[in-house]
Amino acid sequence: MRRNALGIVALAALCIASGAGIAAQVTATSITTAASARADREARILSWVVERYPAATVKDFLSFPAVLLDESERAGVDYRLILAMADKESGMNPRAVGPAGEVGLLQLLPSTAALVAKRLDDTSYESPVGVSKDRDGRPHYSLLGSLADPKVNVRYGIEYLRWQIERFGMTPTAIRAYNRSPGRASEAWPLDRYAEDVALNYFALVQRFDRRAADATAPPPLR
Repeated sequence: MRRNALGIVALAALCIASGAGIAAQVTATSITTAASARADREARILSWVVERYPAATVKDFLSFPAVLLDESERAGVDYRLILAMADKESGMNPRAVGPAGEVGLLQLLPSTAALVAKRLDDTSYESPVGVSKDRDGRPHYSLLGSLADPKVNVRYGIEYLRWQIERFGMTPTAIRAYNRSPGRASEAWPLDRYAEDVALNYFALVQRFDRRAADATAPPPLR
């Protein structure tokens, strides 16, 4: 009887050990699968960036997909919405300067970026300096500062968009607030299609990034 009891205990221990081994294998497989999916997503983002902005370089964009995905997840915002907005704002040109002095991928005003830097307690932030205007009144900077770095720009842009979503919800008004300023977000501007254009870009990106197989004709890699 004692021998049988010991056998049952040994069998139970073996089952527990086997179960633990299987669980560990499942966990390892899940981690590997998640890492592979993440790497694929980052590669697709880089491919799309090069497609939209052929002058993209390794120096500018090598770590950009990782920052985009991490910051989007932290803010609870779909990364494809951020890409849609960046494409609308700058065509993915990290050194783009807008007519009001907006800088970078997500066209942040230096005053807005300074506010975000303060809220994030980012003491490394460097504001654009040496602003001047050309004959047409368009601004130029002698140095673009931190906002020319796509990683900083997207981090700040996502944070600023998050504030608008907290105020207006995930609505077209929040998207307009990002572009116009919160105080003018609800005004009727019949010719303003910013939110509609961003939405169309977003839906196109959802379809593109939801494909299981990569495009057969991928753009060239970063230079």
